[in-house]
Amino acid sequence: MSAKHRQFFPLIVAAILIRFIIMPFFFHPDIRDHYYDGSFLKSGIFNIYDYLVEHKNELSIAQEFSYFPLAYFSLGIFYFAVSLVLGSNFYLWLTTGQHEGEIFKYLFFMKLPYLFLDLLIGLLLMYFFDKEVEKRRALVFWLFNPFSLIIIYFYSNIDIIPVFLTVVSLLLIKKNKGLLAGMVLAVAASFKAYPILLLPSLFLTQEKFYKQALNLLVSIMVFVLIIAPFWGKAFIASAFSSGLTNRIFENGIDIGLPRKIPYFLIIYLSGFAYVYFRKRKESWIFFVLTTLMLVSMVEYHIQWLLWFIPFLIVLLVKYEKYLIYALIILILAFGYPLLLNDRFMSVALLSPISKVFLQVSYPYLFLQQFVKPELVRLILRILFFVTSFFLVFRVTLNEKK
Repeated sequence: MSAKHRQFFPLIVAAILIRFIIMPFFFHPDIRDHYYDGSFLKSGIFNIYDYLVEHKNELSIAQEFSYFPLAYFSLGIFYFAVSLVLGSNFYLWLTTGQHEGEIFKYLFFMKLPYLFLDLLIGLLLMYFFDKEVEKRRALVFWLFNPFSLIIIYFYSNIDIIPVFLTVVSLLLIKKNKGLLAGMVLAVAASFKAYPILLLPSLFLTQEKFYKQALNLLVSIMVFVLIIAPFWGKAFIASAFSSGLTNRIFENGIDIGLPRKIPYFLIIYLSGFAYVYFRKRKESWIFFVLTTLMLVSMVEYHIQWLLWFIPFLIVLLVKYEKYLIYALIILILAFGYPLLLNDRFMSVALLSPISKVFLQVSYPYLFLQQFVKPELVRLILRILFFVTSFFLVFRVTLNEKK
């Protein structure tokens, strides 16, 4: 670390200590499922999709792998590294729940890969700015905002990996390295599909149009080459028929086709066209627009909020006057999934501390005594979308920096 950056060292140390304190004590079942899926790589299983379908009656935990291929291989590497430290009892805990008394140790080591990527995102965000005060603000906004802390260390999903890669790609675009940026986005989309929507940002670089188009073509080819070895009925049913793809097409204009024209697609294409034809080269605006509007317009998981938080921070460092809007957006966005009829969205996350938290009431049941939680959730979603749209509209049309 250079002399001028040593001022950030205490912030990083403090952030690490906070994370060390919270990592062992919060458990969501997804992290155990993910590590269980990753354990098959150690056994030499290459195509996890076909394997899970063919052996579903033999497995201790029957399920499908609903992510793209690189998610599986990353989880396999994570599992291998962690199992070297935790030993065979770790696998028994994953599959049978035995050795529950060691859960604090398991959770701490399982989250270490996420900690590494989390810190890297904070460091990368500093490179979007030239002034030391802006670098410091970006680092603080990322490392000490409670929202990303909760998503990464309470729910502990793999979204941190594609999020890290999208931040890398935006930094490469800022440095006018369109080909590398596109390839990184293709790799990111091989974990979760949403970074594909960021590929048009390659047309916002300073390169000539033919080179921008070539970069886009190469990026798509990289994505296709990654998923091609797994293509088949099991892969399509697991990775392509779940989650985001279907949710984008749920709400839209019905024109008599099998699929509606999604409202999100209309806003997305309109926003890109405006940024492109007005010759605005602030690619970060397109990243904010795409990720924030996408999440606010679909039935989202709480971990998806991480998709837009780094780019929202870039916006806030540039225009601190929008801080109140960002806080409102994040509070509304968090409120919606917390009111699901699922105790593991809230109190049950503390079950490693005491099994009492698996029995106590949670927000959905509490709210149900006074009003329909579904109605409150609907109101929160509408307000989340409206506030997000207002922020994106103002920034895209008015701010130039």
